[in-house]
Amino acid sequence: MLIKFGLESREKLEITNSFLSDKALLYVKLWYAWGYSGQDAYLQSVGNNNKFLDYTGQGEIGISARNFLWGGSLRDHQLDIRTPIFRDRRKDSYEFEFRQQLPNMNIALYLQYWYGYGETLLRFDQFGRRGFAGFAFSY
Repeated sequence: MLIKFGLESREKLEITNSFLSDKALLYVKLWYAWGYSGQDAYLQSVGNNNKFLDYTGQGEIGISARNFLWGGSLRDHQLDIRTPIFRDRRKDSYEFEFRQQLPNMNIALYLQYWYGYGETLLRFDQFGRRGFAGFAFSY
């Protein structure tokens, strides 16, 4: 189940570009998980009494804001922040993404930072901090 609440200027509703001005979004994703007993068995085999869902949660909450820092030719930017919900409070995890579209191009500078547990399914029970940089293409 996905619940979204967004603010968007009326004149921009018909534009399909991924970088719209004056836009904010708050969303909540909820899911029901099954078939993960193998991960719980793995945790028990290494002496960990936690459950898989303690790390990954049963949902996600996020906020997205566009064009809030500066104007001019650098106005097309977006910040996304996400975190799992309904998880163990001691198993924090946050993801930050920032995109800045380059002027007069369909390319954006992309920065991502991950802090916490559950970044990948292979390392869901390991704490980590990771940063990524690259380019995103929009069409």
